[in-house]
Amino acid sequence: MAVSSFAKNFSHGSLVAKDGTGTPLSHTLTVDMGDYAIAGVVPGGREVTDYERRGVYYSSAFTTRKYPTITFTCMLNEFANSGAGDGSFIDFLFAQTGDYSALVSTIAPSGATAGKVPTAITLEFTLETSSFGDGTDEVLVATKCRIESVDFAEGDPDLLTFSFKVLGAMTGPWAMTPATN
Repeated sequence: MAVSSFAKNFSHGSLVAKDGTGTPLSHTLTVDMGDYAIAGVVPGGREVTDYERRGVYYSSAFTTRKYPTITFTCMLNEFANSGAGDGSFIDFLFAQTGDYSALVSTIAPSGATAGKVPTAITLEFTLETSSFGDGTDEVLVATKCRIESVDFAEGDPDLLTFSFKVLGAMTGPWAMTPATN
């Protein structure tokens, strides 16, 4: 594929969240601010320690796992939706309202009791490239994204900020599987 000659921006992406059920429940984010961010991705997915011998670099080795983080912000249109329909992203994350009440964490062992395992989901970010002559759209998938926090800030507009720790692998253009040795 040729190198793209068109810079992408905040309006060229979309974000879908999925749970761990057999046929995943999903929620497409429609009020996100276009500030999806991934930090801490490194080849091998592990910390690296450099070793010295008498003050001179000697070698480097993988050590403990390094967990990338994902953050994004959404405008607040509602905290929750107790009425008909799919509900809000909060309803999805907190397993509230209709179908979302059956949400299964992507890190839950088979048969785990709901609410006894931390909530983790899959996040799929799609970068629109096909409309700009770059071939097919690129999809970056981060698995086992454990919710770290949901923050609310009143303002113009009111905002919800979501933060996740990526406990699983990442697939797509930034494929990252933790090194084994």
